[in-house]
Amino acid sequence: MRTWWAWAVLLSAADALAVETTAPGYREVERVVAVVNEDVILQSEVEERLLPALNTLPASLKGAERQARVEHLRHDALEDLVADKLLQQQIDELHLEVTTEELERAIKEVKAQNGLDDTQFRQALAQQGMTMAVYRDNLRKQLLKAKIINIKVRNRVTATERDLQAGVARRMKTRKVDYKVHARHAAFLVPEGAPPDQVEAARQRALAFHGKVVAGASFDALVKTESDEPSRGGGDLGFFKRGEMNRAFEDAAFSTPPGGTAAPVRSPLGWHVIHVVERKSLDERPRDEVEREMREQLMGEELERAFKRYVSELRNQAHVEVRP
Repeated sequence: MRTWWAWAVLLSAADALAVETTAPGYREVERVVAVVNEDVILQSEVEERLLPALNTLPASLKGAERQARVEHLRHDALEDLVADKLLQQQIDELHLEVTTEELERAIKEVKAQNGLDDTQFRQALAQQGMTMAVYRDNLRKQLLKAKIINIKVRNRVTATERDLQAGVARRMKTRKVDYKVHARHAAFLVPEGAPPDQVEAARQRALAFHGKVVAGASFDALVKTESDEPSRGGGDLGFFKRGEMNRAFEDAAFSTPPGGTAAPVRSPLGWHVIHVVERKSLDERPRDEVEREMREQLMGEELERAFKRYVSELRNQAHVEVRP
């Protein structure tokens, strides 16, 4: 435990970094905004941490509202820096380090997971405005955090195996996965610039076709004799995803259950009667693989909550002085 004179020396050293604003020839070089045990946080560190968040603020945010949002972000940036200092002190106390071999292995794994070679990897970093040096430093911090979690946090997780299984079951029930649709259609074409009576005549043909199918007639048989495009594989469109068809056509196809036939819809080509054959999930991974991924996500969330509690405990036990 530090004695009173040790704190006095520390705070005096921190104060020395700030120039008295009333001194002759004053020019502010730097300002201490917080003291965390034996470390200080400078104004420039806060502004640097704040910058990426500022760049995300909408241009429409003005005046007092914008200023309030900036101050909130500045507070968050300072809190993050306090947590960083506390963690770095723990890293030093535990003598943790990330070796060059560990760092290179992690980078290699990232490239392999994303299918990137060295050149593509550097290009991807450049697109994010990040140099290799900055990326390596960020990754090193993540690896150090992982080591602290393994040593100090993992045994604090209270979730049992039963809790994780129940969580996976809940997420599987509410899981939303987009899908692709296999559909056929009967087309009743309308030439560009056709008069209203011709458009209506094509609509009536489409309605009659739809009525016959709803009454039990075979869609496949009818399309060969009544559609204006019978030669195109019996109107078979194969599978398509959202965004690949005319919006009205797509809305009808994706809102119709497999085996169902949608009411006629209009497109720039004319009228269409759409029969949905089947749907397929765009995520075709085996169920056990999806469940395993969900379990890892749940465990990660539990670890993050335990990590935040750990950092909060470090702060409660530390000397933290935030200066206005």
